[in-house]
Amino acid sequence: MQTLIDTRLHGADHRTSPVTNAGIVPAEFDATMIEEAHQRSANYGVPKTASPDYDPLGRADMAFVLEQNRLLHNHAAPVMETLYEQIINTHNMVILTDVTGLIIHTLGDADFLEKADRVALSPGVAWSEQSKGTNAIGTAIAEKVPTSIHADQHYLDANRFLTCSAAPIFDVRGNVVGVLDVTGDQHNFHKHTMALVRMSAPNDREPAVRGSL
Repeated sequence: MQTLIDTRLHGADHRTSPVTNAGIVPAEFDATMIEEAHQRSANYGVPKTASPDYDPLGRADMAFVLEQNRLLHNHAAPVMETLYEQIINTHNMVILTDVTGLIIHTLGDADFLEKADRVALSPGVAWSEQSKGTNAIGTAIAEKVPTSIHADQHYLDANRFLTCSAAPIFDVRGNVVGVLDVTGDQHNFHKHTMALVRMSAPNDREPAVRGSL
């Protein structure tokens, strides 16, 4: 099945972590990136045993963030719908964040959304490395490349049941303006998820986005 528009992240740099629990190591694994991300997390003072942050932004603050990211949301929302149609009933969710890693929109299977709520994977919650340690969203922002983080590659113990694939979204000047992510239970890992996310992420190469973000 052809996904969205033909012009996608062809040739984009891609780094990913090993899928240790599944016994699979993706070809483009960069162990150094994960080590550096964990070191950054430690330097930020993030405790590995930290409890999930259940204190999202208040309604007024969230409304302000949504307004600041209106163009990003408008372009990404239909992309998220199409991406979700391709992974529906696979115990996954699709996530959009702003440039800071703050979640601004999600779509997902009801059964997994219940699990996601346990670790505050919901709108208004920050998933930067400074907040959650090494995770696909935060690390994709830090490294500015599509990033997969699986199971025990997450910095926080609470997040190690997750498998996540994230791609940064760039504006016409090459600045990161957000992240598109697919997150699910580690036992439902699929090697093609990262490719779907990379192909789906709206960016300055897209005719529909060029000049808008």
